[in-house]
Order: sequence, then structure tokens, then C-alpha cells
Amino acid sequence: MVNMKNKSLWNLVYLISILSLMSACTSSYMVSGGESSSHADKDYKIKHAVLLKLAKDPDIHAKTIHVRVDHGRVILTGTVKKRWMKRRVKLLVRSVKGVHGIDNRLKFQHH
Repeated sequence: MVNMKNKSLWNLVYLISILSLMSACTSSYMVSGGESSSHADKDYKIKHAVLLKLAKDPDIHAKTIHVRVDHGRVILTGTVKKRWMKRRVKLLVRSVKGVHGIDNRLKFQHH
């Protein structure tokens, strides 16, 4: 059994490392094809918000979930330990401002 305090601490450490990596990237960049960076900026902000929301949830193992955002559509890949976690992740992502759709490709990992 995982101590909830330790799990929350690990989620916080994971969140800090993700945010550190993301802050190292420039927040303004051109999308291939000459498209304006407004979509890229919005997607970047959505991804940050999704990662933060997942990391804050004590029931979700955020380090096994990969998030990509394309024009407000969130693509989730990776694994979850229990079936209900896949639904929970989708509900959390849906609550993030700016999300226009979710492609939930999360896999249930049998133990």
C-alpha cells in the first residue's frame, strides 16, 4: 500500500520536473507551414494546465500519462493501473479551460 503523503510528494516532484523542462522551452514558436503561433501558445498553456491537474490528483499516477495538444484537442497516451482511472483522467482533462476534444488512448495495465 502506497502512503498517500509519499504519493503526493512524488506527484509534486514529478510536476516540478515537468514544469522545469517545459519552462526551458520557449513559449512562442512557429508551427510548421507558417501558421501563427497563437495555436501553439494556446496548446502550450492547455498542456501545462492538464499536467498540473493530473499531478494534483492523488489517485492518478501522472508520470505514466503522456499529454499532447493539437489545436485544443488533447491526446492522452500511456497507461493507468485501473479502469476507472482512465475515465477519471478524461473528466479531469475535460475540466481544463480551452480543451475542445479528447482522444483518450490510455491503456489499462493489468497487474
